[in-house]
Amino acid sequence: MEHTLRVRGLSLTAMDQQLLDKKLGRLEKHVPTPFSCSIDIEHDQHHRTGVVVLCRINLTSHKKTYHVERSAETVQDALDEVLEALRHELERDHDKHKEQHDQ
Repeated sequence: MEHTLRVRGLSLTAMDQQLLDKKLGRLEKHVPTPFSCSIDIEHDQHHRTGVVVLCRINLTSHKKTYHVERSAETVQDALDEVLEALRHELERDHDKHKEQHDQ
């Protein structure tokens, strides 16, 4: 899946980049084309837990925009959580759209 990636306050390892590409590839089948996807990953300070990694995805497809944001202690955990949340949103929207057409 083509995307723009912005990283602030940390650097992604090759393993992080491979994980991101692999998981985005799995999501591509759920996204109607054409689409644009931007991903922001940054270090952030949480008032209770201290330093966390914040991951934000904005995906626009047709006239629908999906915004998902999650934070975790590591880059891998943040990516896992945000991509799972995006997958859930895409599947929910797909099911909702399918139910409307079945009626």
